[in-house]
Amino acid sequence: MLAVQQSQEGITQWLSYIENLDVSVQKSQAQKDVVTEKRIQHHDALNSTKDRISFLKETTEEKYEVYLPQVQSKMEKERLFVIEPLEGVLELVPESEEDTSMTLPFYLKSEQLLDEQLQEQWQTLLDNGKERLQAIGEVNFIAISEHHTIRKQYDVLVAQKRDLEHSAEQIKDTINQLNDVCSERFLEAVAAVDKEFREIYPRLVGGGSSYIQLLDKENPLKTGVAIFAQPPGKKLDRLSLLSGGERAMVAISLLFSLFRVKPSPICLLDEVDAPLDEGNGGRFNIMLQEMATRAQFIVITHNKKTMEALDVLYGVSMPSHGVSQLVSVRLE
Repeated sequence: MLAVQQSQEGITQWLSYIENLDVSVQKSQAQKDVVTEKRIQHHDALNSTKDRISFLKETTEEKYEVYLPQVQSKMEKERLFVIEPLEGVLELVPESEEDTSMTLPFYLKSEQLLDEQLQEQWQTLLDNGKERLQAIGEVNFIAISEHHTIRKQYDVLVAQKRDLEHSAEQIKDTINQLNDVCSERFLEAVAAVDKEFREIYPRLVGGGSSYIQLLDKENPLKTGVAIFAQPPGKKLDRLSLLSGGERAMVAISLLFSLFRVKPSPICLLDEVDAPLDEGNGGRFNIMLQEMATRAQFIVITHNKKTMEALDVLYGVSMPSHGVSQLVSVRLE
């Protein structure tokens, strides 16, 4: 009897334990349902937040033409954080070098987040930037495509300008080289003509002295040339004080000097011996015969002495009234 009573008590205890366990399971199930419901709510909120972030990301990238993953990777790499939204990027560009109101960095280190003074400066900077954006007004998005077109045209013009500048520099270098060559050859020619002039003039006038001199030897391409000639027995400062025959002898001497330095196949002399006296005319004829070995001279003259020094004479005769006839005579 005692064993049966103990068995009943054990069963009762087990039944009570099972009931309590069932109540605990029910409570745990209820708690699980609550947690599951909260998890579903958090999951829905997370999805909504992700959708909002994606929308803000697309809107920001389209509006400000930035690539956020690149900015994010840079921030994560450098462990930097941003106080204000990305629209604050535009406020960091100073209007001029003297504008000291935009000296704050765009990125802040984590230990700077609690700096109230820096936060106030950033907030002031952001407010000023927003005011400037509002002052700009509506943005013309067509201007972006127009900018690309104009930018291409600008690049082409810049390249053309660069080519023109390069060509101009090459032309300047060529001009400088030509100036150097011309200066050198001009100085050589002047020196050679001066040497011949010093010899020929005294022979033509029977004495005296002569020379050619540059007025500015340092600038030969722009300088003038001074011609000095002094007949025998005279002391003159100007060629204008010479007589007509004496000036003719200076010109003839200079012409013959040029022909000796730079010979020409033909030379035409028109009445150059007209103002010469008999002595100067004789010396001119001797020099003319000497120069005839270098070039062919055609002389228009009425001087009999000059005609005697020539090899061939051509003249115009009028055997009858109104009739002209060309006459040639070869002198041997």
